[in-house]
Order: sequence, then C-alpha cells, then structure tokens
Amino acid sequence: MTDKEKAEEYLNRAKNLLSSGGFFSRMMGHKPDAEEAMIMYKKAGTRFKVAQLWKDAALAYMAAAKIYENDKNEKYATAENYAEAGNCFRKESPNDALNAYQKSIDIYFEMVSQFLKI
Repeated sequence: MTDKEKAEEYLNRAKNLLSSGGFFSRMMGHKPDAEEAMIMYKKAGTRFKVAQLWKDAALAYMAAAKIYENDKNEKYATAENYAEAGNCFRKESPNDALNAYQKSIDIYFEMVSQFLKI
C-alpha cells in the first residue's frame, strides 16, 4: 500500500469516527470519537507528507485542528495542528500557509493572555 493510499485510509477512518452513530446513538449517550479522529487526521497528514503531497497533508492537519477548535482544554493541540498545516502549505501555497500560521499564533496568544491575565 502506498503512502497516499494509507493516508486516504486514515482520512476515511477519521470521517467515519466523526460521523459514527445516528440519532439513537446520541440519545444513548454515544459521542463521536473526536480524539481518535484527530489522531487519524494527523496520521493522514504524516503519510501525505512522506508522499510529498503537501496540500493534502495541510488539509489533513487543518481538519485535525478544527476538531478541537472550540474546546478550551485542547487549545495547544489545535494551535500545533494549524502550525503543521502552515508548514505543509508553505511548500505550495504561501498565502494559505500565512493563514494557517496566523490561526496558530492567535491561539497561542490567547493561551498566553489567559495565563498572564492580560
């Protein structure tokens, strides 16, 4: 199996983890496995990087970042994934890299501000 195929397999797993369960599953208290999905997106990003498919890698890291974007307890992971997306975008799309880096910087600044009570 090629790195691209393995990456696509990880993407499919992540999407399935986030969409697993319907109405009745949610009624019974089952939640999509966001943490495992984020891990799958990161693994996909890594495999895309090995295959030198930079845009695909960046999009996988962006998807990983968006999972916890609004979770105050996971700000570091979100910022880290945006930064990694920026590193990948930098290879092909400088403007997209700047946007990803800016999101990462904004999150880090927010974390520091909260810590220092600025």
